Amino acid sequence: MLILQRVEIENFVLFEDIVVEPSTDPERPLTVIRAENGSGKTTFLRALRWGMYGEKGLPGEVPSRFPIHPAWWHPDVKGIETRVSIEFEADGSSRYYTSTDNDTALYRLDRIVKTIGVDTAKDDEQDFRRVEEHANLMVRELDGTWNPHDKGPDAVIEELLPWSLRDFFVMDTDEATDFVGGSENKTIPRQQVQVKTTGAITSLLGIDVFKGARNRVEDAARRFSKRATKAIGDQSLINLQDELNQAHAAKTELDSKIRNETERETELNDLFEQLEEELVAELQRSGSHGDLKKRLKASKDQHDNAVKSRNDCAAQLAEDLESTDLLASLATTAISYTRGILKPLHDEGKIPVAHLSFVQSLMESGRCVCGQTLLEDNEHGVRVQESIDKAAAQAERAGFLYQLHEAARSLELSADNSTWNDRREKNAANLAQLAINISDLKNEEKDINAKLDSIDDDKIQLIREKRDSVQQQLKTCTGNLHLHRSRLPALEQQIKSLANTIHQRQRNERAAADLRASEEIAGYVIEILDSGYSAIEDKQVNELSDRMDRLFHQIAANVSDDDFTDSQPNKATLRMISQVGVRPVDGSTDKFEIFALNNRNRSMQPVQINGASRRVMALSFVLALCIESQTRAPLIADSLLNFMSGTVRRNTLQVTSEHSNQPILLLTGSDLEAFSEVETVAQSAGATYTLTGQWDAIEAGAGGDVVNWTQQRQVSLLCHCGPRQHCNVCERTGQAGAPGWTQRANGKEG
Repeated sequence: MLILQRVEIENFVLFEDIVVEPSTDPERPLTVIRAENGSGKTTFLRALRWGMYGEKGLPGEVPSRFPIHPAWWHPDVKGIETRVSIEFEADGSSRYYTSTDNDTALYRLDRIVKTIGVDTAKDDEQDFRRVEEHANLMVRELDGTWNPHDKGPDAVIEELLPWSLRDFFVMDTDEATDFVGGSENKTIPRQQVQVKTTGAITSLLGIDVFKGARNRVEDAARRFSKRATKAIGDQSLINLQDELNQAHAAKTELDSKIRNETERETELNDLFEQLEEELVAELQRSGSHGDLKKRLKASKDQHDNAVKSRNDCAAQLAEDLESTDLLASLATTAISYTRGILKPLHDEGKIPVAHLSFVQSLMESGRCVCGQTLLEDNEHGVRVQESIDKAAAQAERAGFLYQLHEAARSLELSADNSTWNDRREKNAANLAQLAINISDLKNEEKDINAKLDSIDDDKIQLIREKRDSVQQQLKTCTGNLHLHRSRLPALEQQIKSLANTIHQRQRNERAAADLRASEEIAGYVIEILDSGYSAIEDKQVNELSDRMDRLFHQIAANVSDDDFTDSQPNKATLRMISQVGVRPVDGSTDKFEIFALNNRNRSMQPVQINGASRRVMALSFVLALCIESQTRAPLIADSLLNFMSGTVRRNTLQVTSEHSNQPILLLTGSDLEAFSEVETVAQSAGATYTLTGQWDAIEAGAGGDVVNWTQQRQVSLLCHCGPRQHCNVCERTGQAGAPGWTQRANGKEG
């Protein structure tokens, strides 16, 4: 669960200093932010994305080139600071885990960056760059104090509101329509639509986690099978020896490559250090350079150590995936089932058949323990011999069942003593913290290098180019070296395994039986996981599809063709769509797509459907998936009601308010012009705001209609007015005294 409590934005494009406190009233969860086009709706959305995700939350192929500094600021060396602060309440739940505690905590995410001006040779060159970006995540204690969160902002946000699912939480409606083939202005290829839709479904419904577990168990089963085959010795010793010789030759070649790359790495390191020294010598005139250099080296050393620790931690996690106690933990149900069948047979002495040899010896001696004569031609001897013959026929099967019983008993003991989950949690926590540390160190190194790069002349630039070239070569060399070294342990293990197979081939038949028993148990686990996955696919995806169809028809109820304002007269409207939903792609079990059927039950392509209807389909999908996955998070949507009017607009507002945990809608004044929309907002909205761009003021001379010129700068001001309300900040020509309009005393009052 995540509820937004407060958003503060300072010096972000159009906003100098605004505060938005979304509604947290469960009875009136809707928040409406009204703004005319160009007055800050999209800017507010981008500010939230940047606050949560950093640079990657900004638009464009190169987000660092997208300006977020105030529109009224002219770049200078002194710079200006941009800040977005987001306070939210959470209970510890995530998309993988639902908290059962009732306790919630208040968090504050602060992201700050400084923009400074840079000299440019050409007018079209970027005249700014951002430096010193950092983010802090604080948690409020019971005594009201704020303390740093132990996980860090990036890890927590990725867990609560993953970047890959941003369109579900911070939604530009044009982007959200990618789920249904794109908006009225663009068409998305079907394969891309399927990838995006499938990613959302598998992630939020937990199918990706389920499939991952199933694949890991299947890999384990395959390994058991291969090892069992080798243990039995199906191949000849001479072929095994040839394979061993080839492995030795491959190791010799790999050792040679490692030596060569190590020497090359040393040479490049020496050259890099030499160029660094030359750069330092040229920069001695800068008093701060020495400190920057020390910080850079310290940061690089820390980064290298952190990367090494991360690789070690990841290797430990990978090793744990092959551990016996993991298999034992996953196969608990199958093991218990197997033991439940075989243990009574073992306790009764039916497996293994231990008495057969004893009875056979009595028959050969000719006398039973009771004193009777055992001969082939007397009645007692014939009965005993018949029993021996029957037992002999069952002995082989009983022996196999005994081996299976012993393997299950061993795995049951392993499961009882398993520490795998504790190790996994510890390693996963370490890995997450190391990822944060590495990210912070990279940002620090990037910041230091940016400061170094600001000292500029031709010679320094030449040295830097040489240094960067060597650094790139060094990176490639280090990558090759890491690749070679990562292959070495597997090759050494292969050699060791082959040697052991050759030397112990005759003693491995029992081991093969154990491995085959493990393979069979893994097969049971796979069947269980397949059954569970099938249930998710058949049940949850069908429920998702049904829910989406119901929501779609709630929005489409009682609409007419007059309820659409887009200029696509030849496209299908809501009334022409009889059913929508989600289905597997061409019978696939791991790809999904959204579909629409017309009144003749025929599929409709996205290009056949108008823009407003696509928006309704996308919204129905997003709301349905959030409901079915029990995702409780804000839904922040920009331009949701574009190209809609009348009944469909009112229905969209009502459905979004009823089925979203915390809807925050960024709308234009024309989206809220009818009495029905005003009434819906009045009933459902616990908070309303209006953004007013000062360039729209009449006195600004740009043809605007805002009555009061409050700020003579390129800023957008925020007031608490809702639909059909105006104040000294947002009043426009014709609103004062108009029927249905209410004047508020002060725009800054709640």
